Amino acid sequence: GKTTLDRLLIWLHLRMPDGGDGFVHKLGYHYGAAVAYTFAWSYMFVQHLWLVCSLGLVSLAVGANPGSFNSFGTRALWEIIKLAILISTVLLLDDVRIPSQILTCGIDTALAEQVGNP
Repeated sequence: GKTTLDRLLIWLHLRMPDGGDGFVHKLGYHYGAAVAYTFAWSYMFVQHLWLVCSLGLVSLAVGANPGSFNSFGTRALWEIIKLAILISTVLLLDDVRIPSQILTCGIDTALAEQVGNP
């Protein structure tokens, strides 16, 4: 069975359930692959937003400050956080490049591929 941590990670959209999300399966069955693809894409986007949110919390915790030109340490930390956000954006773009990577729950992606990314 699933542990409490697994359930929490799935509820926060930090992790996709094994075999895909049941809600996405139902959407694909009732409304078609294009709607399921859009929701699966949103699910993936939320995962990347959590990454950006965690980077923001790290920047607050370490005291990164974009306006501190006199202090090299806090300005350097800010630049590192900006670089990490850019890298996470590149990772998101790489993840959404191939529609079959987004909709992995066994629904035919031929129609979804025509929809394009939201």
